[in-house]
Amino acid sequence: MSLDYDDDFQDTEAYKLFRNTDPHTSKEAAFLLDNHKARRFVYQVVKDVGIDGITIPELQKKYPSTGGTISSRPNELEREGKIFYAGDTRAAFNGKGRQARIMRAAEYKKFFREDGTRKPMKKGRGVSV
Repeated sequence: MSLDYDDDFQDTEAYKLFRNTDPHTSKEAAFLLDNHKARRFVYQVVKDVGIDGITIPELQKKYPSTGGTISSRPNELEREGKIFYAGDTRAAFNGKGRQARIMRAAEYKKFFREDGTRKPMKKGRGVSV
């Protein structure tokens, strides 16, 4: 399964709907025009945060104007094999609050064991994030 989402979006690419100098709310709006773009937006955010991943509450805090639009997208992305949960959790707000599962882009799955723990890095090899 390809992790490239470009084939899944035949209509206008969201990045063509905003300028780099636009505020993040304009960028959010461009990605959230429909469910496909909402999934793409969530997937891109998950990829951008790298191997450390992100929780749904962190995602909602980072992009509050998206409201509930993005909360069910991770389930869809997990079913598609684009993101995964290693089983680890963290309190989303500086160690306060409820523990939430951490989602990561599927490209990082190779760095985790079956039990969800992170594999040790070989000397001189790091994860580019």
